[in-house]
Amino acid sequence: MKYLKKFNYVSSFPKYQAEFEGKDESQSQKIMDKCRGDHHTEVCCKNEYIEHCKTAVHYINVLEKNFESNTEGGCKFIIFWAYSAVLKKNQPELDMSTFYQKLIEVNADIFKKETCINYIEDLDENKFQKLKILSDLYDNFENFKKGNSCSGGKCNCASQCVNIYMEEFKNCEKQNNTSFCEELEKFREKYNDFMQNETNCEVQKILPSTRKADIKVILFPVVTLMFTPMFSCLRTKKRKVKNSNLCKENNPLRQTYESQKINSNNEAYHISYNSG
Repeated sequence: MKYLKKFNYVSSFPKYQAEFEGKDESQSQKIMDKCRGDHHTEVCCKNEYIEHCKTAVHYINVLEKNFESNTEGGCKFIIFWAYSAVLKKNQPELDMSTFYQKLIEVNADIFKKETCINYIEDLDENKFQKLKILSDLYDNFENFKKGNSCSGGKCNCASQCVNIYMEEFKNCEKQNNTSFCEELEKFREKYNDFMQNETNCEVQKILPSTRKADIKVILFPVVTLMFTPMFSCLRTKKRKVKNSNLCKENNPLRQTYESQKINSNNEAYHISYNSG
């Protein structure tokens, strides 16, 4: 499965970042020596790559220790971090697969494991930007929930969430429901749920849905509402006509009965008169 077919792991990026940034110097020198070695001959002339190599291998080691049963999200965060910190900023003539493969080789030499080997993939600029948008959303949201400041106070974290989301919401309106828009929708649900009890910040508390309503779902109840009264009216009229016909069918019998009753009374009158 391609790296960006799904985005459901991006919401866990803040968790991985917090774990990875914890200091652990126990293997620091050993990692540094390996990063200076033959594994990185293509980039040995750039000291910054050696430092990034050490950091990335440290991340992989932490991932193995703390997330042994679920490394996928952490591996993808490391790919995202490496593209952002190493490749994009320095624009080297080195693709992500080559750089990341070398990190795994260093890690395997030191820790005897090939963690993340199944998740190596190059990121192009478009893929990276989609990841960055989602990562920024969740970073700001986590800071807001924890009461951290975002260049202007806690409430500015929520404002940045709203601004980023609404900009991408416009783009999702123009497109079909992509996996990116689906991840935006998941973020919206988390944001809206949390903001129900937030009263300290004057920010937009309900974000609109990125999902396009199915026209059939909308039209069905409307059509039902339109035609139900009409069918009801037709049934009522039909019932009235039927009752009217029954009345007409029963009317001759009633007329016969009334005639017989009148004749009977007249006969009784004549009998009484003659008797007198």
